Amino acid sequence: TYNGNYSDITRSGWGVVFVSRVPDLHKAGVFYGHLPGLLQCNYRAEVYALFSGLSQIADHYLPGSRVQIITDCKSVGTIWDADRVPHFMDGAADIWRDVQGLRSRVREKQVHVSVKWVRSHLSEVDVDAGSISREDWVGNDWADVAAKKGAARHAVPGSVIKRFFTELAVSVAWLRFCVWVHQLAVCSRAWSDDD
Repeated sequence: TYNGNYSDITRSGWGVVFVSRVPDLHKAGVFYGHLPGLLQCNYRAEVYALFSGLSQIADHYLPGSRVQIITDCKSVGTIWDADRVPHFMDGAADIWRDVQGLRSRVREKQVHVSVKWVRSHLSEVDVDAGSISREDWVGNDWADVAAKKGAARHAVPGSVIKRFFTELAVSVAWLRFCVWVHQLAVCSRAWSDDD
């Protein structure tokens, strides 16, 4: 996603798919939505998905349950394993603080949660090669589809889009003017003819 002056028109979504393997692999629940707030990027959406999944676990799982969360964001798995809120300069430190609060609630309920990282955007060939289990591959794809649905729920106001294209047109016009001035200077080999 773009994080410059026009980051207010980028859209990120998150998706959480609860999967059951009994009797066979199936969706037990699907949750998705748009990433709240002005800061929009995939990393924040991945952390927010963890937060949303933990919210469901904290509210609905029975004491003694064991839950494994699969993520395709390596940083989410690394920070989870470190069991601490990352540095304040982390792009999602605010969400991580909320995750830590939920983690405490889950621990109090004696629900064991682990996070496993898997590579994303793999194919059936990778499953056959043993790079990822079929269950992890299917579950990750289901979560990606849910996240795309969540991003689609973002409403970008028409005024924001209009402002973006207006400012883009002004920038392009200014760039063309600068190129024209440069060409004149190069052709005359001087900035002024006063010499």
